[in-house]
Amino acid sequence: RDLGARILPRFHEQPDRSVTSVIRQAVSDAHDLLVFKVVLLKRGNIPKTSSGKIQRHLCMAKFLSGEFQEHRLKAGILKTGK
Repeated sequence: RDLGARILPRFHEQPDRSVTSVIRQAVSDAHDLLVFKVVLLKRGNIPKTSSGKIQRHLCMAKFLSGEFQEHRLKAGILKTGK
């Protein structure tokens, strides 16, 4: 199932929680993983190859070096992209 389908209902049920905490909990519940950090990025900021594949090594390098510019959401606003 799409992770977004699990996150949006939880976010709307608990508006006092941050988006990142809701994402962290949904990933933990779905995959039994401990999430260290959630970084929200604007659309188009994930490096991809010319064929559209995510460049995972470059993503990791940018994350570790702090190069990703984290996107801040306004309080109480969650855009679904629709």
